[in-house]
Amino acid sequence: MMQIRCLQELKRLQPVGRGFQVVIAEKCHISAPGINKSLKKAIEQGLITKYYTFTEYGEQWLGVYGRLVERLERYLEEIQIPESEKEKHIRMMVEDMDPFLLESILSANERQVKPGDRKYKSLMEEVDCNIGENRGIRVRIAVYRMDRRKNGKDAFSMGNRAFEPEAQLMKRDGRDCLILRIREMEARSRIDGREMTGRISSLKYEQGEELKRVKDLTEESEEIVIPLEAFKMHVSPGGEIKGVLPVTVTCSVGNGHMPESTALLMFWM
Repeated sequence: MMQIRCLQELKRLQPVGRGFQVVIAEKCHISAPGINKSLKKAIEQGLITKYYTFTEYGEQWLGVYGRLVERLERYLEEIQIPESEKEKHIRMMVEDMDPFLLESILSANERQVKPGDRKYKSLMEEVDCNIGENRGIRVRIAVYRMDRRKNGKDAFSMGNRAFEPEAQLMKRDGRDCLILRIREMEARSRIDGREMTGRISSLKYEQGEELKRVKDLTEESEEIVIPLEAFKMHVSPGGEIKGVLPVTVTCSVGNGHMPESTALLMFWM
């Protein structure tokens, strides 16, 4: 990510003059040695020449990654990732995710029916009409890692094990909500290999500008209720409805707490 920003600034300064490294360092909020290291790497990769002009390959590379970053910024804004965390997630997605998976995620998102379209409004009204205090719509859920890595690691967050794979959309106190069913989760101790059990101990999510924490979550809790308005809703051209919400989950397993995991909670129907 730093290299992309560095080369974008280098492109704007063409043809470069004396002290251009200092200008790039100030623009990117990176130390001058860090800029020199990034430029040296770009020369080794054949992106720029020793005179700091772009090669044909470098021009193409910068164009592709520049457009990718712009698409990622729009995607993260749509799924309501806080501004302060966007750069971290863009870096993880560019550096760690399989490029084909990343392209499929972005392409699928860009094909979504937009909220202003008549089809979107019609489908959301139909959902609202079919849920009540005593009746609901069954949906599938999954909790994904923010960095679905390309090294073969599981795409699911640890929080995915904390809930039943099926949830319900229902009304609670007059509000449309997603009702998650809590289940006991299992993990293996890294110390002695012992099988351990545990449960979710906290869940936080952002709604608007406010960070909210699910209240009254105890070892006896059987469900978690999240207002539907907290989710970013997506409607595919085929009519599939999907809700997306960034969450932070903590689980207690055995005698310890697993570290907080930032993830994407999704439901679809």
